[in-house]
Amino acid sequence: MWSDEARALKLKHDVELYLRGRMPEATDLKQAPLIDEWLVHIDDRSAGIVGLVEEKRHRTTRLIWLDRNYKWARTEDALYCLATPTNKFPEDTRDLLDDL
Repeated sequence: MWSDEARALKLKHDVELYLRGRMPEATDLKQAPLIDEWLVHIDDRSAGIVGLVEEKRHRTTRLIWLDRNYKWARTEDALYCLATPTNKFPEDTRDLLDDL
């Protein structure tokens, strides 16, 4: 388990790499959870990703970086691989959030 300080340093390091045009390492992507049927959910506090991880409804922590090709995302505390986005429109997503 990482300390808050270690987690913050890792996030800072990752964002600095992304700003230089680098992607996450292949080994990190291979170990990252896969989110399927995902969408970006924005509320009055922050943005996150809602989708299925191992067929269970999941909501991430605050979204920090979304790959421009929608293949991966970095949140406050984790890296995720992104599969197929949901085909539901935002007004149809209330049922996705009700289960969380």
